[in-house]
Amino acid sequence: MGTTVSTTMHRSDGTKLRQEVDPSTFFQVLGGFAIPYNDPLAATGSTIGDAAAIQATGITKATGADGTVGVKLPATGGVGGVFIILNRAGAILKLYPDSATGKINDGTSGAALSVAANTSVMIFCSTGAGITNSLFYTLPLVPS
Repeated sequence: MGTTVSTTMHRSDGTKLRQEVDPSTFFQVLGGFAIPYNDPLAATGSTIGDAAAIQATGITKATGADGTVGVKLPATGGVGGVFIILNRAGAILKLYPDSATGKINDGTSGAALSVAANTSVMIFCSTGAGITNSLFYTLPLVPS
């Protein structure tokens, strides 16, 4: 590990939380919370079955969006798993739940969320890993 950055946060009960991160592998946001930055992921496929699979929580830059291809959230997110998907292409990116029974924003099972060109979306998992009918919600509820 190279140079580390240390952040200290104070909880409401006075407890100090200290975190050291390698800035080459983590992106700092929200006053010291470190969120992992995953390798870029090329969007593929046109259905939930052949969309490129996001492998971990954190920030993922999806590449190659053209309005027809997409990426799929992992089944291993677990309750509170946070994903930030960056769409830096000039076209819509399809973002699918983890399975054909999963839902985003309580929409249709297995349906994709359209992430607008040159935007990002923050999404979290509200059900446990491996549970059928996974539920994911965006923040804000309707991403821009």
